[in-house]
Amino acid sequence: MREHEIRPEALLKKYIELSSQDAQKCFQNNSRQLIQCIACDNLKTSFQFEKDGFGYVQCNNCKTLFQSPRPPISEFEAFIGNQNHHVIGPKFSFQQ
Repeated sequence: MREHEIRPEALLKKYIELSSQDAQKCFQNNSRQLIQCIACDNLKTSFQFEKDGFGYVQCNNCKTLFQSPRPPISEFEAFIGNQNHHVIGPKFSFQQ
């Protein structure tokens, strides 16, 4: 079985589009907090890049790449709870 048979390209593009819309709606940058390294607890990081409104940093000590600053848990719960991208998710299963 090939990748395009499991996840048709048009369906994957729609899923990514809906996920991006949901992220923009749920993660509004209101109260993001810088976090320490998730691997070694170091506080010193270097900005690496931004993707879909999320900043990614690298730990200056162990070089772990992680997302920071982070939105509060309530915004993650809103994203996971009742969003548009979930209506496509079940279609990404094996077809018979």
